[in-house]
Amino acid sequence: MNLRPLYWVGLLVLIVLAGSLVLRPLPVPKQQPIFRQIPAQHVAYIHYQGAYEDMSLLFTALAKEAKSRIAGPAGAIYFPTKLGQKPIYEAYLPVKKNWVPQESAIEFKDIPTANMLIFYHVGTYTSLSSTYEKITRFFKESKISKKSKSREVYIKGPGWIFKGNPKKYITEIQFEL
Repeated sequence: MNLRPLYWVGLLVLIVLAGSLVLRPLPVPKQQPIFRQIPAQHVAYIHYQGAYEDMSLLFTALAKEAKSRIAGPAGAIYFPTKLGQKPIYEAYLPVKKNWVPQESAIEFKDIPTANMLIFYHVGTYTSLSSTYEKITRFFKESKISKKSKSREVYIKGPGWIFKGNPKKYITEIQFEL
């Protein structure tokens, strides 16, 4: 029996796992919100109006083109909408530099430094609504005012090779103050 293919598969798995641990240390999710200044980022993004479920297709298109230019975890900026209106958002990837994209929907911009109130959600993306309910209560009770746009940064989510455990996904939810 030739074990060479199994060796390469095993080696690839170790490289991917080791790379994710070394390149992206995971924060310890906090129950209470934290205040932090988020540094400016240069991003490639796709502006979109439609179902949240479509976001994975947008990230795939971005990552396919960005390749080695990716400089951080994926994220999304959400814009306010009226009741019953489809969500409007920008799926983005921080990138090191611009390039000429094959996909015409990809654009570039700088997200400025911002003072953010950050909440963490651990779990599936479909369970995010329960965290948003807690966030809404927090803002009402604390009387802190926030700007209308919010961001999500997907600290730990499905990988390109392995889906991972959706119950352990970590989403950082950011509100600019």
